[in-house]
Amino acid sequence: MTEVHRYNLERWKILIQDKMNSDMNLDDWCRYKGVSKHAYYYWLKRVLEENLPAALDQLKKESQSPTLIDITPALDNTMNLTKNTSDNYVTAPSAIIRKNGLEIE
Repeated sequence: MTEVHRYNLERWKILIQDKMNSDMNLDDWCRYKGVSKHAYYYWLKRVLEENLPAALDQLKKESQSPTLIDITPALDNTMNLTKNTSDNYVTAPSAIIRKNGLEIE
């Protein structure tokens, strides 16, 4: 890989992260940054291709090692009933499971 390609790849990693953190749609974002959608998709593919092997290795390592999952009681052991806006009773979750940024109630 040439130095120019490496430079562009690193530059586009930053730009792609900026787009992902943006609330703008792709057309507006490209216009604001002065880049074409074609260039965005070209470099998105290159960034993904470069990072895919490392991501797959990490997933493989995580799936082979036992993992503890934090299960935290949401409330006490009694069922918590609350009224919603329709005057129906609903229950609160008994536990919340969080792992890698995901949450299950």
